[in-house]
This record gives sequence, C-alpha cells and structure tokens, in this order.
Amino acid sequence: MNPIPPLNVPAPLALNAPPAPPVNVQQPNWGNMSNAFATLAAEMPHVANVNPMPLVQATQNDITTLVTNYNTTNTAIFGALNALIATLNATQATVNANQAGILANQASIAATQATLAATQVTVNATQATLAATQVTVNANQAVLNGVLIELTLLPMRLYNISTSDRAPLQYPAGFAPVPGGPLPITRADLMALTGVSADNVLNALAGAPGLQPPPVNAPALARVTHLRLYLGVC
Repeated sequence: MNPIPPLNVPAPLALNAPPAPPVNVQQPNWGNMSNAFATLAAEMPHVANVNPMPLVQATQNDITTLVTNYNTTNTAIFGALNALIATLNATQATVNANQAGILANQASIAATQATLAATQVTVNATQATLAATQVTVNANQAVLNGVLIELTLLPMRLYNISTSDRAPLQYPAGFAPVPGGPLPITRADLMALTGVSADNVLNALAGAPGLQPPPVNAPALARVTHLRLYLGVC
C-alpha cells in the first residue's frame, strides 16, 4: 500500500472586533410617547360610539341611485342612437331607391329622346317627300287646269274655225263684241286687224281664261297671230 499523504489544514480565520457604539445618537422621548398614548386612549370611547352604518348605507344608496340613473340614461341614449341609426338606414334606403328610380328614368328618357330623334328624322324625310309630291301635284294641277281651260275654249274655237267670214265670232263667257268696240265682230274683222288694233283686242280680253300675253317686244304680225290662235282662227 501507498502511504496516505498528509492533509493541508488552513490556518484559522481572524475574527473582526465588534463595532463601537454610535456616537451622538438621540434617545427616544419616552415622556412624549406616553402622553400621545394617553390622548389616544382618551379618544377611543368617542370613536367606539360612532355608528358608521347610516353613512355607509346613504353612500351605498347614492351610488345605487347614480348607477340606476346612469343605466337609465345610458339605455335612453342607446335607444335614441339606435332609433337614429334606424332612421338613417331607412333614409339611405330611400335615397338608394330614389337614385335607382332616377337612373331608370334617365335611361327611359334617353331611350325616348333617341326614339324622338329617329322619329324626327322620319318626319323630316316624309315632309321632304310630301313637299316634292306637292310640287308634282301643283305641276300636274297646272297641267290639268290648262287642259280644262283648253276643253272649255274648244267649242268656241271649233265654231270660229268653221264659220264663214261674215258670221259673228264667239268669245269666252263674259266677253261679247259690240259695234264700235275693240273686239272684232266677224272673222273678216279679225283677219283685218293690225298690230295696234290687235293690242287693243288683247287688252279688252284681259282676264279671259287661258289667254296669255304675247312675248315682250313681239312684232305686230306675231301679236295678231297670237290673238287668232287664241280665238281658233288660223
């Protein structure tokens, strides 16, 4: 066996000396403390005679009243707020419905305006067609009036072209020759007219149906021929 080595024992610790008592420390005033405890002992009977319960109960009642009033007021406020919110929601719904109606009306109005515009185009085209038709009708009416006038004058002209030179001429209704007047009485008198006398006859027959004035500055023979053709004497 190996031998056990010797133990290293530490040296003993050195103890510090107790601290020195404090210097100049104020000692308690036991007399004042005794007086204070005596005053407290004298007041204790008065404190024992005070009943705090009524004050506590009154305070609790006040707190209960305040809580009740708060709850009532809070309920009323929330009720009013809820009613206001309901009114606002209803108003918003009405506004939305009105806006939808307005949009629908606007669409309907736009469609109606488009229809009216298309109708106006059709009306304008129809009016243009009617105007053109009226022009045609007026022209046809003028032609028809001329034909009717020619038919009215045809018996007079047939008579005048087939009668003898000494037979009296016929004139349109409302016109009749008189001795010494400007209108020639017989066919021979008509054939003997000159340019000046033909002008007098044309002036006397002014307003007769179908009688057109001769061309301006027409020579005398042309004016006489114009009158003869009107009366049917060639």
